[in-house]
Amino acid sequence: MALTTIGDLSQHLVSVRHTGQLKERLNTLTQEVSTGRVADLAAHLGGDQQRYLDTGRQLDLLASRGRSLDETANLLSVVQSALGAVQDAGAAAGETLLTVSAQSGPIHRATAAIEARTAFEGMVSALNTRRAEHAVLAGAEADKTPLPPASDMLDDIRAAASGATDADGVIAAVDTWFDTPGGGFMTTAYGGSTTTNLARPIVDGETLEITARADHPAVRGALKAAALGAIAEDPGLSLPDSARADLLRHAGQALVGGAGAMVQLRASVGSAEARVEDAATRLSARGTALEIARNDMSVADPYETATKLQNVQLQLETHYTLTARLSRLSLTEYLR
Repeated sequence: MALTTIGDLSQHLVSVRHTGQLKERLNTLTQEVSTGRVADLAAHLGGDQQRYLDTGRQLDLLASRGRSLDETANLLSVVQSALGAVQDAGAAAGETLLTVSAQSGPIHRATAAIEARTAFEGMVSALNTRRAEHAVLAGAEADKTPLPPASDMLDDIRAAASGATDADGVIAAVDTWFDTPGGGFMTTAYGGSTTTNLARPIVDGETLEITARADHPAVRGALKAAALGAIAEDPGLSLPDSARADLLRHAGQALVGGAGAMVQLRASVGSAEARVEDAATRLSARGTALEIARNDMSVADPYETATKLQNVQLQLETHYTLTARLSRLSLTEYLR
């Protein structure tokens, strides 16, 4: 019977190759134990990675929608802050204006008028707030500035009220300028959209409309009251002191009385914020479920992997032991 033998060099090469294979397998299993994921995903899934890839694409899409929701949430936060500034300015000025009475002197009335003008300027500045180069209170036409400078608006309002001879006439002129469809506010002041709101997608085909705009009745009411107080002491108006005091007090009452409308407007923005938060929660839940599914497809069984690792370690140790013994085999060693 013929015997097949392997030369020393060939035997050495076989031994080296076997050692390398064992070490490579050991490193792979060590990586899987430490990371908890299989090293060869394709082999683990039997060559069918389509489901795994589809899950990854869905996660990418959810991440994109999540970023969009974050942007919408930030936008609503800016809108809420702007409306809050309008409301706060009106509340502060309203308290001051209500302290004016028929017995108030020129200094008291002038101080109140300055307070009203400061509030009006603050309101206009807040309503012109921009985010990422877009006006947040201009409706769908976010590329336009909602309002012109406060001083320009007050000049127009003064001109509209210049012919009035009593407090009622001034109030009527200011009402007309702000509230009439063809009045000064809509024709020369407000520059945003008058028909469409700023819209943002949420999830599942839902669209969120931000109804807060600088031409909203609640906003116009605050602007009108502050403007009335700001021009009450204007020397161009031919009014007695008692009429000026009436204007200031009327403006204060309007600012305080209009607080409820501003609260309702801000509440609508709060409802929009709640919808976005709810959508973000649903999106996060979907993402978590998909992440779990994808992890299940790529996870390495810890017990099975650890058992394989121990087996390979034992094989490598056995291989080293046998290699060491074979290296000592010689006629000299045998004859000793």
